[in-house]
Amino acid sequence: MRFFRPTWGTALPPALLVLFAFVPSGFIRQFFYGLLAIPLMSPIQHLGLLYRDVGFLSPAGAIFTATVWAVLLYLILCGFRYAGERQV
Repeated sequence: MRFFRPTWGTALPPALLVLFAFVPSGFIRQFFYGLLAIPLMSPIQHLGLLYRDVGFLSPAGAIFTATVWAVLLYLILCGFRYAGERQV
């Protein structure tokens, strides 16, 4: 499956997205991953990945958000790479 073949350009951005989810900084988790979590709020609430008292994203919620967006980002980058190869 040549379409999903990892290269540095397609694998590094999703890996960094997941890696930064493990950073213990509350600002990054609440701001960046909080914005990315808006479309995923229904499954996040269903799984209980928010702090109950304040409604902020928990560390597990940030990891879940990063994982979902990393998969989507990888597929998009693979599509861009494939479209670029087809035009040349």
